[in-house]
Amino acid sequence: MKNLVQIEGNLGQDPVHTQLSSGKHVTRLSIAVNKSWTKGKEKKQTTDWFRVECWDKLAQPASRLKRPMPSLSRASSAPVNTSKTA
Repeated sequence: MKNLVQIEGNLGQDPVHTQLSSGKHVTRLSIAVNKSWTKGKEKKQTTDWFRVECWDKLAQPASRLKRPMPSLSRASSAPVNTSKTA
């Protein structure tokens, strides 16, 4: 089974591209997703941040993105274990 995540937002900073000692390439970027709504007469807004890593063949094109460019990221997600064991 595969998880698929799609994030639409804006780059928070220019991507950081690195070549690892193994020869693999990785580009790290952050995407801001803004949400706004109205409660009564008051306008509210919040921003959620997502950290994204692009590996190997996807790393090169991702490294050419520049802020504040709108971004769309589709990826498999890695679950984070938040349960505590006794």
